[in-house]
Amino acid sequence: MNQPNKNVVRVLHVSDLHLGEHAWDIIESVTRQYSVDMIVDSGDTTDHGLAAENYFLQRIPGLRVPYIWVRGNHDSVVTEEAMRKLPNV
Repeated sequence: MNQPNKNVVRVLHVSDLHLGEHAWDIIESVTRQYSVDMIVDSGDTTDHGLAAENYFLQRIPGLRVPYIWVRGNHDSVVTEEAMRKLPNV
């Protein structure tokens, strides 16, 4: 694979994951395979924004890239507070 110019920033955009457990393996694979510099998640990561749904958060620090997250209409302040506690979000 050709390496990009050093001025290139690789961004992976994800959205509407709705607790899709399978999505995290794909996100991790794409992040590593394409040397993604950052991930932008435009929300709806959960279905109802309940604290119990925040179990997915444990996968984000392991991605080891900045994770920019915007709360969607299916997410909640509870989810937002949990995301704020993660080191790379």
